[in-house]
Amino acid sequence: MFKLVILISSFVFSQAFAQNLKLYVTLNPAGDFVAESDKVSGQAVENPDGSVEAATIKVPVKSLKSGISLRDEHMAEKYLEASKYPDIILKVAKGKDGKGIGILIVKNKEAKITGNYAKNKDRLKAIFKMKTSDFGIADINYKGVGVEDEVKVEVIVPLVKKEAAKPAAKATSKPTAKAAVTKTTVKPAPSSAVKPAAPKK
Repeated sequence: MFKLVILISSFVFSQAFAQNLKLYVTLNPAGDFVAESDKVSGQAVENPDGSVEAATIKVPVKSLKSGISLRDEHMAEKYLEASKYPDIILKVAKGKDGKGIGILIVKNKEAKITGNYAKNKDRLKAIFKMKTSDFGIADINYKGVGVEDEVKVEVIVPLVKKEAAKPAAKATSKPTAKAAVTKTTVKPAPSSAVKPAAPKK
């Protein structure tokens, strides 16, 4: 029994920190729902100065699930046109000190986003808001229930650290070999070897 509890706890923990994306949608006049996907691709990079950046994080539109298949079908095909635009893409994002900016692409339309993020060991969780009208999506309505223009987005991706660049090694020049100088020393002849000249008669 104890082992089973540990196994379940480990599974829940791993799922909680897996890559995923959630769209928090507010309905009008009342209500809300969450569309979620665990098919997120891409990662964030932490720079040596603590700043973070990411590029080309993708989520397949058809992977978004809200718990109601008919609603998912309408969302994917009627409003997000998944057949023509299969992915929601975070083109680029940069952040520092928990705040970031980025460019989001939906239906081939780009819009600037701003939000907050938090780092947790090898994961980064970002939260930002998007407006459906920025991407040409309007008048979302089903049986008298509409969707508010602003949608909260929460995404979790892996976080990898970028190592600081190592300073280039200085070139070391080997000392050139000096030419050997041979000293020749001339020893003076011993005094006994020199004989004085004989006197003339």
